[in-house]
Amino acid sequence: MEDVTKNRNRLYEQARKNVVDHGRKTGLEHLIVLDAKTGEILETENGTIDGVILTDAIMMLINDGNNTVCLIHNHLKNLSFSMEDIIVATQLGVESIEAIGHNGAWYKARKKTTDIVDLEEKILDVNKETANQLGKLVSNNKIKINSAGNIYHHIVNFSLEKIGVINYEYRLSNLQEKMLIDLEKELNAIVNQVAIKILSTQLFKAGEIS
Repeated sequence: MEDVTKNRNRLYEQARKNVVDHGRKTGLEHLIVLDAKTGEILETENGTIDGVILTDAIMMLINDGNNTVCLIHNHLKNLSFSMEDIIVATQLGVESIEAIGHNGAWYKARKKTTDIVDLEEKILDVNKETANQLGKLVSNNKIKINSAGNIYHHIVNFSLEKIGVINYEYRLSNLQEKMLIDLEKELNAIVNQVAIKILSTQLFKAGEIS
């Protein structure tokens, strides 16, 4: 069993290296789909500068609850998961999704549950409310618009973890880490405000239904 785990971890590390190497060589995103239990490569797909279109074969893998796959891809802009990434992460056959930045950043998300009513709507609402709250910081000159763009997805995914949609792990670049430390109070406030807004909306809708 130890040898199986060691081999799986080796294959995971190789996949992480391969997507970044491919991205540096081509300037494009690259996706590798692994069997989460063995590390075996099931599918690969080349993308564009800002995304990968999932093939029918990959869609079949991620939608089948009998599968446990991990999707590993590179992010050229070193940002955290997009809304589309998170929707993929919550599919029945997905064990986890990883994004590897070219600057050393690393992100990982796992679904906490698939038993969430209006899941995609919640993910969209968190994205909208995070953009709204960050926009207020920009308007008040608390943060520059470029900096807001660089941390937007990271804050969204923090908020999604707080409301119980995903488990979220990450390793930021030194520059990203410094930005978060400098704005820690403001960004924590945003995460709390977003979570309160989404959860209160959820309770309101539940009250309407009952």
